[in-house]
Amino acid sequence: MKLASKMRGKAVVTELAWLLGSWAFSFAAVGKLFGKYAGTLDIQLHNTYFVLPVLLLASLLFIVVSPVVTGVRVVVGRGQNVSASIVLALLTGVWLLLLLAVCLVRVLT
Repeated sequence: MKLASKMRGKAVVTELAWLLGSWAFSFAAVGKLFGKYAGTLDIQLHNTYFVLPVLLLASLLFIVVSPVVTGVRVVVGRGQNVSASIVLALLTGVWLLLLLAVCLVRVLT
């Protein structure tokens, strides 16, 4: 309950707006870099051919962009913004889970 009491009303809307902005930036960056917003992206590296959905690529970029944006907000605010600190902790947890999943896939295959 302590966590819920610290993030109320305007703070929740502000954090959602920042995350939505990070998502929009990621999606726009993928579209600008690769010239398409829907369908698949075909990448050929040496003798390997990758086919990725653009939405997956935007999601991967979002996973990189959003902690950076939130971390900068926490540093600039000198840790006074509790809601940004909570979101940064949650995004760090997502990173750790993603890292764990990648390590498990590497070990099991």
